[in-house]
Amino acid sequence: MKAIPALSSVLIEAAIRIADATTGLEEVLDEDYLRYRVEAAAYVRKHLDQKKVSLLRPPGGHAVYLDARRFLPHVPLADD
Repeated sequence: MKAIPALSSVLIEAAIRIADATTGLEEVLDEDYLRYRVEAAAYVRKHLDQKKVSLLRPPGGHAVYLDARRFLPHVPLADD
């Protein structure tokens, strides 16, 4: 029966993916890591604001988003 080994490998792969997701969640929920991300985003935002770079508002706590429409007005918006 070839189905049993195939099913076994699928289950092993699923278990590995679940373990990886668990590790990722533990890492991104670490308070020191979260503090670092928020502080890094604030640092970048501050320096971009000083240079008058167009950013989307309000800024996120973990990321800074450039206003691509201001930089690339010739690029049409995608119709998704």
